[in-house]
Amino acid sequence: MDVTIRQYRGEDYDAVRALWVVCGLEVDDPADSRRGMARFRARNPEFCLVAEKEGLICGTVMGGFDGRRVWIHHLAVAPECQSRGLGRRLMAELAQRALAAGIPGLNLLVAEGNQEVVAFYRHLGYEELEGLTPMRKWLVEAHVD
Repeated sequence: MDVTIRQYRGEDYDAVRALWVVCGLEVDDPADSRRGMARFRARNPEFCLVAEKEGLICGTVMGGFDGRRVWIHHLAVAPECQSRGLGRRLMAELAQRALAAGIPGLNLLVAEGNQEVVAFYRHLGYEELEGLTPMRKWLVEAHVD
């Protein structure tokens, strides 16, 4: 598949958000708004990636460095491009960039019951973290623009 992986740009937002929706990702988080993504990209430009084929965005992965590890958000591949190695390529590029920055590890969360995605990440060498309970607190009301 002739695909280019590059850094996410602000003008990619509408196409990226549409891809996330098509792929069934949860996008009601304020961080997924146009403003939230601009802030995230400003802090993590080298870890916010898109895959582009013939001028169209067909994949994304957003990585956020927390000072210790890169947390992976929104790995998505357009349905017509799935099962062709693009998800693996995006993850490998993100891992390579993290290593180049001296970051020792990657973390991610998978929605409960999404066994197909768990199997994908296991195949890439990720392991489940036993005994952890994901938690969150909203500091602002969800708003997507």
